[in-house]
Amino acid sequence: MARNTLAAAVAGILLAVCAWTTLKAQTPRPARSVRDGIYSLEQALRGEALYEKHCDRCHGEDLGGDEGPALNSAEFLEDWKGMTAADIFERIRVWMPGDRPGILTREETAALLALILRSNRFPAGALDLPADKLTLSQFRVERPR
Repeated sequence: MARNTLAAAVAGILLAVCAWTTLKAQTPRPARSVRDGIYSLEQALRGEALYEKHCDRCHGEDLGGDEGPALNSAEFLEDWKGMTAADIFERIRVWMPGDRPGILTREETAALLALILRSNRFPAGALDLPADKLTLSQFRVERPR
């Protein structure tokens, strides 16, 4: 009886892994990239003031890292490669600043993300980066050109 239960459990786990792998393979990659000018220069400049107020004590004055990781490095981009702008946005919105997580509005979070994109040499565009997860999930993270 225990052997049948174990076999059923293993079969269930294998079935779940196969289903997840199939779904993951069918999930389309976002059509746009952070290379496409998805934030405005004005928004990134608003992000600078927010960064000084909430972020530089951990991430350094130049986003180069201190107590927290660098936000403008090849390592930063490698960590987020294959993810979306929504993933970074949600990390900031939910977990930052470290001493008071969740205090930033969606618009403030978008301005900080715009600053991070600018500091990683992604081009600015004409419009502000949207502050909603669904739209941000359409922009994949890649290395700048």
